Amino acid sequence: MHLHKIFYALAYGKGISNIQIVKNKLYNLKLGNSEALVLNGNINNFKVSNNQIFDNNNIGIDIIGYEGIESNDKLDKARNGTISNNSVQNNTSKHNPSYNGDQSAAGIYIDGGENIVISDNISANNDIGIEIASEHKNKNAVNILVKKNIIKNNCYTGIAIGGYNQTMGGVKKIRLLNNRLIHNDQQQQFGGEILLQYNINDLIITKNAISPNKNGYLLIKDNKSGKNINIKHNNYNLKGSNKTIWNKKEEYLR
Repeated sequence: MHLHKIFYALAYGKGISNIQIVKNKLYNLKLGNSEALVLNGNINNFKVSNNQIFDNNNIGIDIIGYEGIESNDKLDKARNGTISNNSVQNNTSKHNPSYNGDQSAAGIYIDGGENIVISDNISANNDIGIEIASEHKNKNAVNILVKKNIIKNNCYTGIAIGGYNQTMGGVKKIRLLNNRLIHNDQQQQFGGEILLQYNINDLIITKNAISPNKNGYLLIKDNKSGKNINIKHNNYNLKGSNKTIWNKKEEYLR
């Protein structure tokens, strides 16, 4: 499937494969609880690339699983896809009446998707740059590689990983590699450049360049959940801030 110069992109699938959404502009959309570009359900093998998604009042790109479209959990998810070379900017739920002022719109959101590469995108000036989670208890987003993206000037956080509370689903086998995170948490809402939330299992964060805001945080993990989390060989610009939160405790890089 090819889409060109449209105003809303939705694939809601029971057995759809080989979808390509390429070179579209999605902008100025009033979305309510929906998203500008969404793949949801039994969708296998997809490509989302070279799109411009901007100035919308909710999430830019959303890849979803576990909403009961299929009874078989192995099929009830968008999977085996790439999200690459997109520009996703200025998407915020701040003035969306469905959210009562809550700013929670991600530029790119994986909600229970599986086997996905997110690469070479620009995600800027959204509420959240990139979010990987699952909104369904005991379900996970699995095997997600986030590499070589530019994530900057987002309102709350650059990259959010894991369910936003203990009762939500989580993530498994997530890799953040060679991304540039620049001056996120613009409104200093305690999101930092990278925010680690709940129900994380097997996370590697490596070789990323991280430049926080002054008075901001490099990384926040404000809970003691999670296992197999490995953070190594990142390049931190400490001119902005050297603060982190790890298992609720404030620490400082030197």
